[in-house]
Parts: sequence; C-alpha cells; structure tokens
Amino acid sequence: MKVKFNVIGMTCASCVARVSEALKSIPEIDDVLVGLSPAVAFIDFNSPASLPYLNMMIQEKIGNHYSLTIFDEDAPIIESKVEEKSTSKASTYFPLLLILFYILAFTFWRRWEGMSLTPTLEHVFHEAMYDFMGAFFVVFSFFKLLNLKGFATAYQTYDIIAKKSNLYGLIYPFIELGLGVGYLLRWNLLSINSITLVLMVIGLIGVINSLRQKRTIQCACLGTVFNLPMSYVTVIEDGLMAIMAGMSLLMG
Repeated sequence: MKVKFNVIGMTCASCVARVSEALKSIPEIDDVLVGLSPAVAFIDFNSPASLPYLNMMIQEKIGNHYSLTIFDEDAPIIESKVEEKSTSKASTYFPLLLILFYILAFTFWRRWEGMSLTPTLEHVFHEAMYDFMGAFFVVFSFFKLLNLKGFATAYQTYDIIAKKSNLYGLIYPFIELGLGVGYLLRWNLLSINSITLVLMVIGLIGVINSLRQKRTIQCACLGTVFNLPMSYVTVIEDGLMAIMAGMSLLMG
C-alpha cells in the first residue's frame, strides 16, 4: 500500500536525507520517496502502521523536529496492527502544561505588582484576563516563529482559511504576536478583542472539523517544536480565548 504524507520540519536537502533514512529503517515500510518542494513523502507499506507510530519512530531516530501528517484528508487512515509504545497524556502534554504554568505565574505576578491600581475584584479579574491573553499570544507566537514554514504547513492541514491560502499560515504568528503586545500594552482593546474573537472562532471550526473526522494530525498551537496531537485540549485553548475576548467586549 502506497500512501502520500506531508512532512513537517524539512527545510533543506540534509533534512530530506535524514527523514528518508529514518523512514526506511521502519520495519513496516518497504520503500520511501521524500521530496522537499513540496515537503511530502510517498511511503510503500508492507504491513499496517499508524501515523502516531510512524511519528514516534521518526522522532526516536532524528528528534521531534520532524513529523508526518495525512496529505489527503479524505484518504483512509492506516491503522496499526502491531504493538506500539504508549505514552501517557501527562507526558504528551507536559510542554503545554509547563508553558501555561509560566503564563499563569506571569499573570499572578503582574496583578500582585499592580494590586494598588486595581481597587475592585472586577477590575483585577479584567486586568488578569488581559495579562493572561497577552502572555499567551506572545509565547505561542514565539514557538510558531521558530519554524515558520513548518507551522504554516501543519496549520494548513486543518485550519479552514490556511487550507485555501498558505499566506495566512505564514502571517498568523505575526497576528498573534501583535495581539499579545496589544493586550499587554492595553492598546485599542476593542479592536484587539474583536480580532481575537473572530480568529479563535475560525480556529475552533477547523479543529472541531478535524476531531469529528477522527483525523490523526499534529496540533500546530506550539508550532512544530513539540509533536502535540490534535485533541479536545486544542478546543479548550481556542474556546477559552474566545470566551475571554467575548466577555471583555460585553464588559466594555
């Protein structure tokens, strides 16, 4: 069975060679053809192997900078009949949880320092939301910008706008960075909240569609630095940001 995959993280001929060598070493694969422009891999299987299994094997051999995603969303997912190494959800999402912890710590510190300037609990809550959202967007845009092309390719697999225009995936991290700086500086919050609400709702549509189709793809929320699977955690992230932006608009 021959299947075509997107390859995330490749930027040069050396990357092509490394990915090709890693794939050829997987027992379930007979033959591999890897290309750079576009970054795809044609894999000829001798026995079933699931996408999580393939990515786990690749990352064991050459690191978590590289991963595969399904090229055609209508293509059947290959299910593995071999025993795969399992990882707990806690270890899978540890990088995300650690990042969120630091963002929360930053938010708490900012509100502690500015406590005398926020006399009411409502004001404290409102300001804490802006600090959290600002830090969230700045930090998440940083990880996306570490491999901009890789992020755009991964984002294109599920976002409804990025599917139609790769340019949107390339500029999206800069939009996030701008929103983060806007929240932290409290600049034009009506526009910032409105843009955030629209972007998060659009993002939610793509994520929910992918989950409903039970597609095994990489979540691009932290770019391609970490191989986070698409799950309802992504729905919670986007949904929480949309809710906070909506609340801020309603509260004025």
